[in-house]
Amino acid sequence: MKIKIIDKNTEYMINLEPVTQLCGISFEKKHFIIKSLCKYFSSSKYEQYENNMFENIRINGEKTGRKYFSVLHISSREQLIQALNISKSSMAAQYLSCIYTKFSCQNIIEQIRENLDKLYLKINEEIQNNIGCIEIGHDTKNILEIIQSSNIFGINGNTLESLSNMELLLVYINLLKEIQKNLHIKH
Repeated sequence: MKIKIIDKNTEYMINLEPVTQLCGISFEKKHFIIKSLCKYFSSSKYEQYENNMFENIRINGEKTGRKYFSVLHISSREQLIQALNISKSSMAAQYLSCIYTKFSCQNIIEQIRENLDKLYLKINEEIQNNIGCIEIGHDTKNILEIIQSSNIFGINGNTLESLSNMELLLVYINLLKEIQKNLHIKH
């Protein structure tokens, strides 16, 4: 697939492949190309100073919608580690959400709910005996939030930072592949 990125009077043509590497020594050109792609295929508004990037992308010679692609941009080891950690909108959270809804997990989740209910009964019994007419409760949908509040570690409990760049990159690519697979199954 050929992508044209326009910068005023200059056009950059890129053959987009599953993995595309931008080589060369002109960091300004590479920065403009990457920033243009990231900005165009995001939902963020263009700032005044970004007018030269407004609608400057053509795919196979045609204008396309801004949601045609999703762009994931990692420019450092720290960003890679951050992308692998769990946060509300992270890829890891997306993947955990997919796993959570699989049928094979539902029996375990039901057991957790039952045990959580037993725990709350015991706690509330203690509260009512010692304090009076109050109790605590929980929302059953919060189990996914509990799972998503977990931490991600390397094998044997090592930190993600202890993994090599190659290991981090492979985990990232595998995670992305699994999310894509799950999205494909849903549609």
